[in-house]
Amino acid sequence: MPPEIRVTFLKSDDPLLSEVERLFQQMYDDQRGQGLLLHPPPDASGRWLAGIRGALGRLGCLVGAMEGDRLVGFLHAGLHVIPEFLGGGLAGRISHVFLSPGSRRRGVGRRMVEAAVEWLRARGADTVEVQVLSQNLSGLAFWEALGWKVELYQMRKPLRKTGGVEREETVRRPEEGPAGLQDVADVRRDEASPSEQGIRAPAR
Repeated sequence: MPPEIRVTFLKSDDPLLSEVERLFQQMYDDQRGQGLLLHPPPDASGRWLAGIRGALGRLGCLVGAMEGDRLVGFLHAGLHVIPEFLGGGLAGRISHVFLSPGSRRRGVGRRMVEAAVEWLRARGADTVEVQVLSQNLSGLAFWEALGWKVELYQMRKPLRKTGGVEREETVRRPEEGPAGLQDVADVRRDEASPSEQGIRAPAR
């Protein structure tokens, strides 16, 4: 019989955060075949952790799944304000959930979600949301089994090629014309500028 997996909250100075980074990278490796159209940079896990660390315990929580002294899963959730034109109030958002393959189908994911939902509820959240990749069929089934409902479909149209291949960018060049307007020309570049490279980290 496999050892019991316990669910616990991780703090901003927890030494296990380095293991969260490792699992974060594994999560995105898995998502490449599940419909993800964005291209996280090699240091995405470090950027993400640096971004959430300061808010842990106040505006966000990080739930860990421990098998003995080994971290086998994590969940991150945070609070955000619902716009007044949508009714106002506070909402929770579960941004990332991941369990190592060998630790799945043992009720651990459900317990992590329940812990995060209670944390959000205790801090005033009126509702909780989560995004699921379109081809993550097991993920969709997981959330539906917990009673979550589909609310919207997010769609994306890439405008530039990424991943180190040639990119097309649109620039304006002066051209003679009856109205004195500038025509749009396509210019090919081999690499993105540093400022453009900085927007590839996922917002989920």
